[in-house]
Amino acid sequence: MRKMKIFSSITMIGLLVLTVFSGCEEVADLTIDPVESEPAFTFSPEVGYPGTVVTLSGTNLNDAEKVAFGTAEAEITSKSDSEIKVEIPVDAETGKIHITFPGHVVSSKGSFIVSDSPVPAITSFNPVEVSRGEEVIITGTLLDQVKRVQVGDLEAAIVSQSDEEIVITTPGEFSTAPVYIFYDYTTTYGMVKETSAVSEIELGLRLPGISVVEPGLKDLDVGDVLTLQGSNLDLVNTISFGDIEVGEEDFTYSEEEGVITVAVPEGASSGILSLAATDGTYEHETSFNVYLPVISSFVPTKGDKQMDDRYFSVLGSNLDIVESIEMGGYDATIVDQTSELITFTISGEAGGFMNFSCYNGVVQSPTAFVLYGDMFVYDWDSQFEVDRFGWFQRNNLGSFATDSVDDGTGNYFAEITMGTPINNNSFYLWGPETGNDDRFSLYVSEPEGVYLEFDLRVTDIPEEMLYDEGFQFKIFMMDAKGWGASGEYSYGYNSPTSYVTADGNWHHVRMNLADFVASNNSGLYTVGQDFEQAAGAYLHPNSLRIITFIFGTESESDDQTVVIGLDNIKFAIEE
Repeated sequence: MRKMKIFSSITMIGLLVLTVFSGCEEVADLTIDPVESEPAFTFSPEVGYPGTVVTLSGTNLNDAEKVAFGTAEAEITSKSDSEIKVEIPVDAETGKIHITFPGHVVSSKGSFIVSDSPVPAITSFNPVEVSRGEEVIITGTLLDQVKRVQVGDLEAAIVSQSDEEIVITTPGEFSTAPVYIFYDYTTTYGMVKETSAVSEIELGLRLPGISVVEPGLKDLDVGDVLTLQGSNLDLVNTISFGDIEVGEEDFTYSEEEGVITVAVPEGASSGILSLAATDGTYEHETSFNVYLPVISSFVPTKGDKQMDDRYFSVLGSNLDIVESIEMGGYDATIVDQTSELITFTISGEAGGFMNFSCYNGVVQSPTAFVLYGDMFVYDWDSQFEVDRFGWFQRNNLGSFATDSVDDGTGNYFAEITMGTPINNNSFYLWGPETGNDDRFSLYVSEPEGVYLEFDLRVTDIPEEMLYDEGFQFKIFMMDAKGWGASGEYSYGYNSPTSYVTADGNWHHVRMNLADFVASNNSGLYTVGQDFEQAAGAYLHPNSLRIITFIFGTESESDDQTVVIGLDNIKFAIEE
């Protein structure tokens, strides 16, 4: 029994000793305890011989006290918070790199390979800033052993190569990045592997830059001449003031002085001043602004049509430089004017955006004045013959024909004949350019109280395409800026699926825009499909330009023809 207790005690002591030793890292004569093992730094190159400089990169490296390759301590040649440079010691062996900090040691995740002989290395390159497709001279040692060269992740073409020099052509799409050289080395166990060395500095992509703009970028006037000082200005192809571009023919570069002179173009308002070159674009850190009126708010914001002039009051800044005001094709009369307040009268029939003109350009109100009442999109009695069908376009219909028909009382409507009117087939009704009197654009920012109305009748339809005695349809409305399946304006507005009785009679359709669902431009042309609200999607206010009429059945019916009548398409806005 006593022998058993002694044996148990010895066993416990052995386990304790084993636990202690297995919890420590193998750092030989580095005896700091406790020891931590974290991949908290990287190193480059991965292979080297005694005397080679190795760069350790990480964070919080300023507190490092020692660096060791295996058990051999290395000389620290430089140190910062993010980087330590050391020389490989003479007695270094292949293995992990250890950094000693006060109270703990951190080891590299991978092993450093100690070579018996020198390996290729980069000492410099010239030039240090270059354009794409141009030559760079890399100098160093043993460069004749280099197999390939990369600038960042892109491979460069080697033009010539010797022991001390490699000439490369920079890749066509490179950006500022380090230069990597790749070569083979033989491990201590006789296996040939490829590794790389990296330059200590980056090869820069040569782009233009601005250091000084005279006289400055604030409160500019259109036509003001600016002098741009900086670097590589000879590369500039275009200068952009926000969205307004100035081409080479409209600015001057002085090779002798190394400066560009350019006048502030018409239409410029505020934003980023940028210089475009063949290889890329430079954006200046300070934005510019042109001295223009600022419209903060106006009253009233809504109203019905009236015979008398309407009175408006507008708050903002720089309003004292306004020279004229226009809205909906009508000119206003300015009544009173200060820097922060302007009042004016305008026709009671005017609606839409306010446009304030001054010597520096035109400023548009951020929202539009909304007129109550009916806004006709298409009424065939009021359309000129040449315009009646100019804004129709079919989408995947087998055939499409339009005609203007008298209903027998002198009133005209559109008769439309569609071939294969099944799901995913439709026709578009495009709105004319903004500013036309038909007021196709919808000047609202919220759908409440806004209705799309039209008259529809089904004259001829195959029985197999009927749905509960009716013909299914829905409407998809789109921002003209969003024509296409992607981009900032790729959202539209889907109506619920509806149907019209196919009895040959006229039926008035009234759809509340509040019942429409904003969606992305995907799967829009399927009658009967439900849509979830797309994130951030509502039609861009005041730019509704396209109405899509989608007719169809749930199952395809080839080679079918449907004839419909369409009239009195309008938006109705209620107070």
